Amino acid sequence: MLISIIIPVYNVKEYLIECVESVISQSYREIEIILVDDGSTDGSGEICDMFAQKDQRVRCIHKKNEGLVSARAIGAQYARGSYVINVDGDDWIEESRIQNIVDVIKDDIDIIYLRGWYKEYEGRSELSEQEAKIGIYSSLEFLEGMTNLTVCFKREINPSLCCSAIRRELYTKVQKAIDSRLSMGEDITTMFLCALEAEKIISIDEPSYHYVQRPKSINHTLCERDIYKLKLMYLCLKKELDCRNVTEIMYRRIAFIISRLLASVGDKSFFGCEKNFLFPYISIIPGSRIIVYGAGDVGGKLVDFLQQSKDYNCSGWIDKYSHGKVINSIVSEPIAAIEKKEFDFIAVAIVSSDISQNVKRDLMILGVPESKIALMSPDAITIERTEKCLIG
Repeated sequence: MLISIIIPVYNVKEYLIECVESVISQSYREIEIILVDDGSTDGSGEICDMFAQKDQRVRCIHKKNEGLVSARAIGAQYARGSYVINVDGDDWIEESRIQNIVDVIKDDIDIIYLRGWYKEYEGRSELSEQEAKIGIYSSLEFLEGMTNLTVCFKREINPSLCCSAIRRELYTKVQKAIDSRLSMGEDITTMFLCALEAEKIISIDEPSYHYVQRPKSINHTLCERDIYKLKLMYLCLKKELDCRNVTEIMYRRIAFIISRLLASVGDKSFFGCEKNFLFPYISIIPGSRIIVYGAGDVGGKLVDFLQQSKDYNCSGWIDKYSHGKVINSIVSEPIAAIEKKEFDFIAVAIVSSDISQNVKRDLMILGVPESKIALMSPDAITIERTEKCLIG
């Protein structure tokens, strides 16, 4: 069985050799490696050519710079394998990864989800595990794992394309539906649509992907101008749902996806005032005195929003580790500072549901009543709210 491995390449010269060599060295030999040079200017294209000359399984495609979606779509057009696997040009995989995938492939499997991966920092590796079950998923079960509507921003399944092997016919069909202008959320858009079309999905424990953390990575440099990109993503997903006879809950799932990304980039519009509560904290009513927990982008934007709001009062800003940040007149302080403050609620401004639950536990240990701890609520997320944020 031939397996196609698509590697989009753009200015990753420093990491590319290790990446491609890890793929060439796979114990399973029946593979084709499609390197798509997306207009690199740092010599990455020449490295692609070098590998194509050394190994006949490697094909190199050079194109003008049009972004990741376009590069993957071109790779899909050239793929001849039964299944498609993606590897980013600055990451690497262990030599048994493809063999372990092939070992579980059966005729009726559309997607093989590969649970677990490593984050590679300078000098250390960190295993990232998720709660995804091992075994068979239906389409609906898999979508629920990506967009858990019962707990805000909790995901059992990583929507990265690098964590799945997808039947080529399915992958190619979905790639044609993706707007090539997408430059944010492209992975979860593709995985959502693949899962929507899939009939049978299997999950295996396979933490053999190594995701290199680098400061210049697109995933680490998000900013407010990405709202336009999110709008493109939303319109792409909505268009595909509109063509299908799907239930209202599917539209709510894409609202969940967009809301999570809005929160991740710390966009201020995410915290717009609702009539009866502070979005997405449905327990916080207008007139409340609020301490913000979390000194990251999300917390900072919430502090900024509250200071400008006529409906709420920002009583303080706390964080377990990050102290001394300043937004206007508010300074982030240690958690112990709550003992000297008067407040009605502590709004936990953290996207990760698991971390939020840990924060809630810590605050209760300090004596904060559970009724005064506000976590982001999935009940606040609606398609109408999402459209208001993106389109106005």
